[in-house]
Amino acid sequence: ATKVNTSSLLKFTTLSEVNSDYFEVQHSTDAANFKLLEKLIAKGNSTTTSSYFVTHTNPIIGINYYRIKLVDKDGKFTYSEIRRVDFKSKLADLIVYPNPVKGNKFTIDMGVDITQPITYTLFNSLGKQVQQGNISSRQQTITTNNLAAGSYLLRLTNGQTATIIK
Repeated sequence: ATKVNTSSLLKFTTLSEVNSDYFEVQHSTDAANFKLLEKLIAKGNSTTTSSYFVTHTNPIIGINYYRIKLVDKDGKFTYSEIRRVDFKSKLADLIVYPNPVKGNKFTIDMGVDITQPITYTLFNSLGKQVQQGNISSRQQTITTNNLAAGSYLLRLTNGQTATIIK
């Protein structure tokens, strides 16, 4: 997955295909909840290299996540690794520290003065929302209310753009 101007170009290659039915190119804005972007018919059974291309013409500003779901003719499926393409937003200069979090607090430094409301949302590794709140100043400390140790995604939105930090 690569950024080409304002689009994401997704290309993948199979060296051979056995019992392949189709590919689903999937998109996500949070690396947890994927939606179908485009369905491509597979070659089925092939011993030659095949290349596939999809252009995502309207990715979000911020980080876009992509994966491929390969579905066989018998209904079995596998997923590719997740790839990301970052379309920088005005939120791109922010800093979150410490990362990883020490104790139960972390600080978000927006890098710019806040001119409109910013909402933060924390998601656990299963994609479940575990905490949400508002940021009202350039630098704000967030208390994580008894969250278990682990990886979390932080999504910051200003109503128009979103930025996600792991």
